[in-house]
Amino acid sequence: MPANPNYPFWQRLKSCDAALGGPHTDIAALSLIETAERIQLRELSCEEVTSAYLARIAAFDGRDRINSYLTLEPENALEQARHLDRMLGEDHYLGPLHGVPLGIKDALDTCDLRTTGGTKVLENWCPSIDAAVVRQLREAGAVIIGKTNLHEACFGISSNNPHYGPVRNPYDYNRIPGGSSGGTSAAVSARLCSAGLGTDTGGSVRIPSALCGCVGLKPTLGRLNNTGMMSLSWTCDVNGPITRSVADAALMLQIMSVRAEASPSDDDLASLPDLVDDTAALQGMKIGLVRGFFATDNDPAVDACVADVAQILERCGASIIEVTVPDIELGVPAGFSIVVPEAIILTEQYWRTVDEHLRIEDQLENFGADVKSVFAGERGATAQPIPAHVYLEALTDQRPRICRGFEHALSAVDLLLTPTTPIPAVPIDEDVELILNGEPAASFSTFIRYTFGVSLAGLPAISVPGGQTDGGLPIGVQFIGRAWSEAKLIQAAWAYEVAVSS
Repeated sequence: MPANPNYPFWQRLKSCDAALGGPHTDIAALSLIETAERIQLRELSCEEVTSAYLARIAAFDGRDRINSYLTLEPENALEQARHLDRMLGEDHYLGPLHGVPLGIKDALDTCDLRTTGGTKVLENWCPSIDAAVVRQLREAGAVIIGKTNLHEACFGISSNNPHYGPVRNPYDYNRIPGGSSGGTSAAVSARLCSAGLGTDTGGSVRIPSALCGCVGLKPTLGRLNNTGMMSLSWTCDVNGPITRSVADAALMLQIMSVRAEASPSDDDLASLPDLVDDTAALQGMKIGLVRGFFATDNDPAVDACVADVAQILERCGASIIEVTVPDIELGVPAGFSIVVPEAIILTEQYWRTVDEHLRIEDQLENFGADVKSVFAGERGATAQPIPAHVYLEALTDQRPRICRGFEHALSAVDLLLTPTTPIPAVPIDEDVELILNGEPAASFSTFIRYTFGVSLAGLPAISVPGGQTDGGLPIGVQFIGRAWSEAKLIQAAWAYEVAVSS
């Protein structure tokens, strides 16, 4: 199917300049799945692929360029690759990621590899074991090529890190990549790794994926194991893959998934590798085009992109039904009322694994301005903590209302379609306050407007590239499904990707 040539706002999503140039563009052009297949067939060696990505990192990364990586140990990565080559030589194939280089957000523990959380407090911390999801990726054969930059302490959307420098959007180095998993999305977009891993509390996988032209998958709450993750919230936190294709995200999800007691008996991701190269999955599917809150005060290019995507889906046989999500406007305020108190507890719990004497109130001067203002509001001499009754009201009243709102919206449809963000990437100097439709707005609350409520409800969602602005900045659209419906969500997103790629 053609990429909707009849609508002037629709453009094929073009790769960023970094992705199209530099060394080893032939290897970098391969998807995660294609790379793994070439290695298994002995058409590429693990060392050759890892060396290619390290050369690309040397060409495009670093503090004055994209700055997507915080920690690189090239010889360590090459030794991983050589070991995997030796295993292949003995016909010992670890799994579907054998020899594939991945970038890991620096909020996930990696054995003997620095893990800072983007903070000065943990700048020299090296865990002794991997986070659970990192271990699963290694067991499937992945090479951990490095740790990616992020918004300090995972608490923000710009990835303008005060200690390690800002991550820059590969489509425009003067703009934010989104956050908090901004380094992972920038590295994936610029083809500085085959794929990557992020964490998502209120949109931290989906937002940077949208702004950098990647696929970002947020699983159902509880789908993946959070052990070894620098968590902010029991209520919202998940890990999630950031990739260049839906099929790559599906494979990573399948590798990392755990069967949870809360999941239905048909919660089976085994069919995901069998994604077929057509749009049949959209035939007869009912997709809710969410109006109201999700269609108010967006950048016009975002509204046009969502309309184009809806028409593409309809041409592929889906029924587009306009719906609303009651009480979704509670998402951002309720989210902050829940996450801020939980973040204080979880941050100190993690710190105690590093040094039992670390306390937030003693480290406030070691945070950047935005994170300091949040943490100082809860701890320290001038703290005015969120009252317990406000936290409990958000958790026991407002969150259930948001969940019921999504249940209402999904009652007559299979999936929901929304923008991922109300606006494309803004300049780095607008990381605190931006201009939207001529009016100033808080950057943090603007970018999480359409993602935070989904996190509170614990639902799966996937952000996929939807188009570009006239200036070439990516725009993402978000598909949202019922809990444990990742298989259907991925099938639909894959069929859409096929439609706009053919």
